[in-house]
Amino acid sequence: MTPGTVCCDNNFQFLDGSSGKKIIISLSKVDQNSYLFVKTTSKEIYKGKISGCQLNDRYPNFFIPQKTSFLTLDTWVMLNEFYEIKLENLFKKRTVSEMQHIGQLEESTTIQLLKCAIGSKDIQGNHQKALSNTLHSFASDFVF
Repeated sequence: MTPGTVCCDNNFQFLDGSSGKKIIISLSKVDQNSYLFVKTTSKEIYKGKISGCQLNDRYPNFFIPQKTSFLTLDTWVMLNEFYEIKLENLFKKRTVSEMQHIGQLEESTTIQLLKCAIGSKDIQGNHQKALSNTLHSFASDFVF
């Protein structure tokens, strides 16, 4: 799975233990067995509408205005929670049609998103390192 891959997960597991339908974006391979994802929202509350990196908002995010990508609504990529998903779970979700690929962010947007995520105050050190490595080798292929 390449950075910037946008998927719809019909049974996304939130950090609080609940689950539901959510648009998520792949940021990086963390190790041989897992990938790092972030969730998105179209709800504007507590978030600015300046395109790109907004780390000083109440909830750090990366804003993608509608009609500037294939996304049909204003979309905030939330950078206050990072989700590590095991490769075996990704395969399982795809096999049972729980997760669908819906698009790919443009390379320039993905690079900006990675840079922004690295600067989030909520990212853990190992995830920050994975994103830095991904940014440096962005052209590498990622298997899904």
